[in-house]
Amino acid sequence: MNAPAGSGGVMSEPTLEGLIREIAAKEVEKKLSQSEEARLLAEAERPAQMEINKEAPVARFCPVYLRAADIARIIGVNQRTIFKWTREGTFPKPISFSSRCTVWAIEPVLGWINGKRAREGLPPLTSDSVFQPV
Repeated sequence: MNAPAGSGGVMSEPTLEGLIREIAAKEVEKKLSQSEEARLLAEAERPAQMEINKEAPVARFCPVYLRAADIARIIGVNQRTIFKWTREGTFPKPISFSSRCTVWAIEPVLGWINGKRAREGLPPLTSDSVFQPV
C-alpha cells in the first residue's frame, strides 16, 4: 500500500471497529434518505387540503345523554346530590338503560341549569359552552 504524503511512510490498517462504524454510518445515512424519500412521496400523494368554509356550521361532538358524574362536574356538586335532587323531584327525571346505567337527557338538564342561572341574572348555557369541540 502506498502511504499518504507526510505520514512518515506508514499507513495503518483500518481497525474492525473503524470499519463497523463506517458501515453503520453509511447504513444510517441510507435509512435517513429512504425515510425522507418516503415522507416526500407520502406528502405528494396526500390530497390537497380543502378550503374551510367559515360560514358553514361546525360539526361538534355533543352528548345526548349525561351520567351523574358529568352533571355533577358541570354544576359543581357531588353525584349523590344529583340523585337526592332527583328523588326530591327538583331535578329532571333520569332514564334507566339498565339497573346499572342511569342517564339524563342533556336538554332538560340544561333547561334546569338555565332556569337557575336566569333567577341569578346570568346568561344561559348552551351545549357548546359546556362541551369543548373534539
